[in-house]
Amino acid sequence: MKWQDEPKQRVNLALTSTAWEALDRSAAQQGTSRSELVERYARELGAGAPDVQPRQRSYRHQGEERILEPTLQATLLAEREARSQAEEALRRSEVAARLLAEVSTVLASSLLDYEAALEQVARLAVPDLADWCAIDLLDEDSSIRRVAVVHVDPVKIALGWELVRRYPLSLDDTAGVIPLVLRTGQVEMGAVPDALLASAARDAEHLAILRQLGLKSYLVVPLVARGRLLGAISLFSAESGRYYTLQDRTFAEDFAHRAALAWDNARLYQEAQAASRMKDEFLATLSHELRTPLNPIIGFSQLLRRGKISGVAAERALEAIERNSRLQAHLVDDILDISCVMQGKLKVELCALELHPIVVAVVKVMQPAAQVRAIQIETLLDATRGPVLGDPMRLQQVVWNLLSNAIKFTPPGGRVEVRLTEPVPGHVQLSVHDTGQGISASFLPHVFERFRQADSTPTRQHGGLGLGLAIVHHIVELHGGTIRVDSPGPGQGSTFTVQLPLADGLIDVTLPRSSDSDTTAASEEIQVLEVEEGSPLDGRTLAEANLRRRYGVLVQALQRNGRFIGFPDADFPLQVGDYLHVSGRVEDVEHVRCLLIGPGEG
Repeated sequence: MKWQDEPKQRVNLALTSTAWEALDRSAAQQGTSRSELVERYARELGAGAPDVQPRQRSYRHQGEERILEPTLQATLLAEREARSQAEEALRRSEVAARLLAEVSTVLASSLLDYEAALEQVARLAVPDLADWCAIDLLDEDSSIRRVAVVHVDPVKIALGWELVRRYPLSLDDTAGVIPLVLRTGQVEMGAVPDALLASAARDAEHLAILRQLGLKSYLVVPLVARGRLLGAISLFSAESGRYYTLQDRTFAEDFAHRAALAWDNARLYQEAQAASRMKDEFLATLSHELRTPLNPIIGFSQLLRRGKISGVAAERALEAIERNSRLQAHLVDDILDISCVMQGKLKVELCALELHPIVVAVVKVMQPAAQVRAIQIETLLDATRGPVLGDPMRLQQVVWNLLSNAIKFTPPGGRVEVRLTEPVPGHVQLSVHDTGQGISASFLPHVFERFRQADSTPTRQHGGLGLGLAIVHHIVELHGGTIRVDSPGPGQGSTFTVQLPLADGLIDVTLPRSSDSDTTAASEEIQVLEVEEGSPLDGRTLAEANLRRRYGVLVQALQRNGRFIGFPDADFPLQVGDYLHVSGRVEDVEHVRCLLIGPGEG
């Protein structure tokens, strides 16, 4: 095929720049070139068709009939195309302005249910911007969750939901456009040929459903707010047959940015509201938990002071006072620990130690509490595991917290199992399993969060501040370990598993042991260094009494500077630690043991 030789059969366009731009845009939208588009126009006008005589067309101008050359015909057609595109651009601009205003209005009024607001945003995009609109969110576990599918036809909406239900999106999907956008955070735009559907389909049935959607082109834009990739909004053309342009892309990016920012604002608002509720619940719980042990302490103290009870009753009263005092001290310790965690000041003093003796000691201490409720504690402890690098006091806190929780949440007659193994080379694993009330799937992700409890109502069955597991989680992480919780569900028990790295190359490790004797030779010099003003009188009195009882010496108050030594043995600070803040500095590092009594921090 070739152009005819007659001059009138040649189309040499002398178009304005606007017309040329219109031709270029039309060619890009239709997937062709400028020359091919011009040839098609010429053929439509009867000019340049192979072996066909040109058809002359006429129009009347001031009563005179004139013949339009094919070139002029093509020029007028291109100019008309330019005007048409300009009008379409103006219409789209007006639609864009209206949609952006509506998006802002919808999202500003939907702080309480932002996912429902996103569905309303998707509805705004159809049909002015797309025939299909879908919104997907990227969850914290990197899973993709679709929250909106919109089309003018409800039947097709159901088809869209069925598609994502049977073939869920995944970031690992290398053929899908939406996963690509969620991996890269970049806009993707293009046509939807059948080859693209075939490459994205996972099987023949999947391909058949994709073809039923009738997609022609796509525009997928990431939802990004404050540098965080939240998800993607996907626009698809189908019945309209439109092809997305750079102008559409610019508008869609603005559309998505507003939606993402409003969505993130709503999320932050909900988190702030939840934090406020948690704070209120925590303060109410704290007041209740601190008041509960105070009642028997005050009550029995008054009875003892007035001489209303004596003998066995007095002994029981003193036991109750001591028990509740320790309970309250434990609550205060948890509050102080969580405060340190939140400020990043919780520290551990690491040394090589065996975990086995710590677990054995905690189990021994907890046995009476379990026996009272007929709960059986079973142990499977491998004493041959190598040492770990850890803080003995903090690791004891971890084991005690996990075991006490297991006993607390296990009904009478239940069973608690403690295992110490090495399932992974180079790591020791502690697991505490109980046959208790279990944990619901909805609460499992929040078990280690501060101030969170499955039941935080005032009438809950089990007490506590909801801080212990958060502290345990932080301590384990400070040791370079991991902790997880598993539960089949309510009423089916739970298992807490801690893994700690072994201290490679460290041998001959022993735990510090306290002295078996109750007193020390009177010749040993014991000195108390009191360097802070305002030390509680009760604290000084208690410290002096304990020192006098254990060491048979009088306390000498000194005012010196120097280096901190420590405590006489492991038992001593545990007795006064419930009442005093303990720290100190001393000058003579070889002959003097010291204890600093005061209200400040060490």
